[in-house]
Amino acid sequence: MNDVATRYRLDKTSPQPLYMQLKAKIVAEVQAGDLLPGCLLPSESDLVSALGISRPTVRQAFGELAMEGYVTKQRGRGSFVAYPKIEGQFLNKLQSFDDEMRQQRRTPSTRMLSLKRVDGIPKINDRLGLPHGDQLIELTRLRFADGVPVVYVDTHLPLAPFVGLLADDLETTSLYATLERDYGTRVNRVTRTIEASPARAFEAELLQLSPNDPICLVRTTAFTDDNRAVEYSVASYRGDMMAFSMELYR
Repeated sequence: MNDVATRYRLDKTSPQPLYMQLKAKIVAEVQAGDLLPGCLLPSESDLVSALGISRPTVRQAFGELAMEGYVTKQRGRGSFVAYPKIEGQFLNKLQSFDDEMRQQRRTPSTRMLSLKRVDGIPKINDRLGLPHGDQLIELTRLRFADGVPVVYVDTHLPLAPFVGLLADDLETTSLYATLERDYGTRVNRVTRTIEASPARAFEAELLQLSPNDPICLVRTTAFTDDNRAVEYSVASYRGDMMAFSMELYR
């Protein structure tokens, strides 16, 4: 408690509002590297008690820190220093997750959660232009940047042309590169939609979030140059770590 009082000592005679002073001290610690991403910040109760300020003052400071991307709140756990946003470029160009992360000087990795054949799923078969009775390959992966989970991906492909994928190592190799190299199938274009959604319990556990924390759902259908759909995926990105950008021309 004494450490909190010392670190965040406020000048109550200053014309600068107390919430702004507290916010500035936390920002300074983050920018100096004294508080690293993922660090738990003192609780509201500790700050109220140590600094002799009101709870609304603390909440206003933390609210602005959250809006500006310095802090992320996890219900029931507290407030943590936010990880720097990953600037997603895939609304502009078609590239692999690994290439995109390396471009941003981050180390990518993938954990394959499952790879199996499944019976047709009508809404997915429709997207792939397949009869409802056709079986599919289902691939689920958790993808990391610098060891932190950032996206859970659920992917489906037609089984018949790609059955050999069931024996492939898709944890260390690119799916699109494998399709092109081993099956002569080059993904030439994709369609994508993006929407906000609350994290379901299993997504929250995998992505180290609290249930109902915001995630970005990105739905992708991939096509060859002859307009054949070969992949449909739903990617659940952590809302606190991703920012999507696009470039438009008139």
